[in-house]
Amino acid sequence: MPDEPILVTDSIESWVAYPGDSPYKLMADMPRDEEGVVHVDPSFLAKVKGWWYDKAADKVTEHLAALAVPWDDLQVTEADLNSSSTDLLSGKLAKIGYYMSVVCREQATLESRLTMAKSALDQVVGKLLAQQVNDKGPLGPRSALIISQDKRLRNTKIEIMESDGYKHALDKVFDALDINWKTASRVLSARLKEPLE
Repeated sequence: MPDEPILVTDSIESWVAYPGDSPYKLMADMPRDEEGVVHVDPSFLAKVKGWWYDKAADKVTEHLAALAVPWDDLQVTEADLNSSSTDLLSGKLAKIGYYMSVVCREQATLESRLTMAKSALDQVVGKLLAQQVNDKGPLGPRSALIISQDKRLRNTKIEIMESDGYKHALDKVFDALDINWKTASRVLSARLKEPLE
């Protein structure tokens, strides 16, 4: 029947295409075996199966590139250590401080959106689980099934996973900027303590 989910396999992994998903239309008219499973080539499966964690990783890379942090300009080099210019180090500190604030603003926006998405998903899934009075199975699989059957919930779950990945990446970017800040600050402090010639 056209309204039923379609089980698809490439002999390595299996997944389900649901009505409303873009792959569903491509699979609806494909031949099925005696158990109703559609068999496809792995390369075909990769094109149509939709979201997977590698897409999230690509998005994280794109988001980080959009921050345009000029890492080479922000690091304290050996030449900086040998230079007597305090202006150069002060300039680096100002740039590092600017990019730290950019990352903090990005973290604030992302974390508030992530918190709201998680709360909304938990609320809806909790309500639907409470309505399943006859199903006493483990909560994890029941929650996953509820999410997988609703496109809006699936999209929210995907957004949460992608945002979590980006949040962790931003935390590491901030840590790296903080290391650069401390290094430049220490070198500048030492330079300022040097006796004037």
